[in-house]
Amino acid sequence: MNLLKNLFGGEKYQPKTGVYIPESNDLVELDELPGNGSIVAIIEGLNYPTNYIHTVHSFDHNISVIGFKIFTDEVVFALAENDKKRLTMKSLNKTIQNIDWGFEYAATEVENILDEGIEKKNLTFTFLNSVLALIQKNESTYHAATIDLLLYFDNNILVNHSSTDGLTAESKWLKNLHPELFYSMVDEAGQYQTTELEKLAEVNLQCKSLRLIPKGFQNPHLQEHLTKFRNYNFYNLYAVDCNPKLSINEFKTVNKGRFVNINNTTLKVDNYYYEFSDIGYLKQTWK
Repeated sequence: MNLLKNLFGGEKYQPKTGVYIPESNDLVELDELPGNGSIVAIIEGLNYPTNYIHTVHSFDHNISVIGFKIFTDEVVFALAENDKKRLTMKSLNKTIQNIDWGFEYAATEVENILDEGIEKKNLTFTFLNSVLALIQKNESTYHAATIDLLLYFDNNILVNHSSTDGLTAESKWLKNLHPELFYSMVDEAGQYQTTELEKLAEVNLQCKSLRLIPKGFQNPHLQEHLTKFRNYNFYNLYAVDCNPKLSINEFKTVNKGRFVNINNTTLKVDNYYYEFSDIGYLKQTWK
């Protein structure tokens, strides 16, 4: 009987759950589907908080989703797309090789992961040290070299993070995408701001605004906010296009040396007027 099985390909694969976990350099399929079979249920069924796992959706016809420990390529589970074919470690590794880790762990995504953990108050020093190999700076501050951030703990729980160079995720994104524009914006800020912190604040807010304005670099009103340094005032464009709740003090900080006081509640920058309410928040704009 065994000879016949070998001759004709062995036993036919009998699908169980389609959820696989790594074990001894191989993949083992779970016998029972955790909970309702959702990604959340799978993660919780494997005894992880959901924000400890970063999921990547695969375009491989054999694999649907792969779950990794955050900030790593360490597989926690893989969900098969095709329940008629056994998932192998070889096919999983091939899929992993095609993942764009620069995209998966871009600066904005890294900060989103950390911010979620801070909000949930469940990112422990023990877990983060296991995935980031933290370097102690002082009693409560550690440097995570792989993501280039300082992490701050209170009672072994992550409570805050900051960049080692003062740049936000949005600023790092623009610096990598368009370094000439980024450094030109830094130079412009340096012409008006008196301290390094003020310069960083202006650049960070400009870059944040770029990520928030509709259509980004393709915004139809972009040229109306071209500065004399051949940069764009993304912050003011955001104010005009989206009318967000910006404070007059923040507006004056970003536009230091470039705005005109019309009265106590109205400022002018280039061709646009910015009116603020009596309590100091943006009310309306016009040309």
